[in-house]
Amino acid sequence: AIAVTPNDKMGLGEATFKVNRPTEVRPMMPNNVREGDAFTGGFTVMNRTDKDRTLRVEIKAAGDVANGVATSVSKTVQVGPYKREAITMPLAAAAVRDGAITFTIKAGDAQDADATTYTLPVLKTRVLESVADAGTTTDAQARIAFNVPRDVYTDTGGLRVTLSPTVLHNVEGAFT
Repeated sequence: AIAVTPNDKMGLGEATFKVNRPTEVRPMMPNNVREGDAFTGGFTVMNRTDKDRTLRVEIKAAGDVANGVATSVSKTVQVGPYKREAITMPLAAAAVRDGAITFTIKAGDAQDADATTYTLPVLKTRVLESVADAGTTTDAQARIAFNVPRDVYTDTGGLRVTLSPTVLHNVEGAFT
């Protein structure tokens, strides 16, 4: 059912619709994945009918998946009425190339099928270091020595220098 409410402003509108398909797939993934992480990813498949169903499920993973890890699962599952079954696969994230693992899933039978694509971001593993130095001087110049490591990651972090004429600096946010 679709209900459309006209609006007196040009280009605006409102719509409500409900969908209840006999087959439903949903992702079941970790919240965060960093390069090198091993994890179990998967999907749930739900039978939204009042009869038992035999569903064929295919999951494929592409992108930043570590070498030697299976990137697909094909399985047939029995799913009871209004029940949900989990289909999982062990994975490991590779060093970041694409920045994500993209999953495609198809599940269904002769009656109905559902499919979706899910993108899981793969984050870089980097240790960021913050260093602060403070001092006072009445001289015309002040020097603070530092070294940039030879194997520094150029794609993460940065160098920032903040100079202040007083001891109290950058406190506006505390008083806002």
